[in-house]
Amino acid sequence: MNDRRRCIRSLCSGLLVASLAVRAQPVTRARRIGVLSPGPAAAAEFEEIARMMRAFGWIDGKNFSVESRSADATLARLRSLADELVALKVDVLVTYGTDAAHAAKGATTTTPIVMASSGDPVSAGLVASLAQPGGNITGYSYLTPEIVQKLAAVLHEMLPTVRRVCVLINPVGRASESARKARESAYRSLGLQPLLIEVATESQFLSALAQASRQRAEALDFALLSMPMPDALMQAVRRSRLPAMVSDQEDVEAGGLMSFTPDLSDGYQRVAATIDKVLRGAKPADLPVEQPTRFALVVSLRVAKELGITVPQAILVRADKVIE
Repeated sequence: MNDRRRCIRSLCSGLLVASLAVRAQPVTRARRIGVLSPGPAAAAEFEEIARMMRAFGWIDGKNFSVESRSADATLARLRSLADELVALKVDVLVTYGTDAAHAAKGATTTTPIVMASSGDPVSAGLVASLAQPGGNITGYSYLTPEIVQKLAAVLHEMLPTVRRVCVLINPVGRASESARKARESAYRSLGLQPLLIEVATESQFLSALAQASRQRAEALDFALLSMPMPDALMQAVRRSRLPAMVSDQEDVEAGGLMSFTPDLSDGYQRVAATIDKVLRGAKPADLPVEQPTRFALVVSLRVAKELGITVPQAILVRADKVIE
């Protein structure tokens, strides 16, 4: 069933790309795209977006060029880097993360800004609404209250008897407080008790596991923690004997029970489409901020067996990948 589903998705994706290529119009003037990010990892992500822009007629090095700036995890540098990109007169500023979007917004009210990723841009004050952003910012948001609600609902469906969930929150950055409120609201709406613990480093992660045990947590949720998870940390999760919703398939393979994440390829393609529209003259104010519509559900039957958990049939049927 999973193989058939992947085949259908691949076919549909191929047809979409082919259709876009047919509709792509010739580009008469080379454009310059500025990319602003808190860290270097965004460079590889934008390479994938740039590759998808070919379907719209944009070819890196031929009719557009990229000026990339990374704050190297020093968020205070983002504003000066944004000013630098604006001074270069880029045609569009692509940002990664809420802090980068805020820096770009502070640097310009005229240069179009496309968020390649962000927290909740409404609560962060970046746009007036998702449907009608206003101003010079639009893009893609991975972390709206609706998405957080989906994550909590999937964990509740997987573990219907669990009532106390330890939710790990990264306190760094502007998106932290809105993420905290959204997670707490989502779990309480399901009748669950969220135990929120701040984690920004590996040592704090290990301390959080101990704290979760003391507070009698029955499950872990660090799907939105946004920090690397070395093998040592995942081994600690397995030793804790707590079922965990983790951030990606690799963490499931390393010992997490499940992950439920936005389809990255779909997100890249939609960001590429938004950049194309802006480069062709569309105003960000008129382009709704998009959200994920496709998610990948990965479940580990191996971990479920270790923990004595029976995975609901409804979850198995929907799973994009099941690790035996």
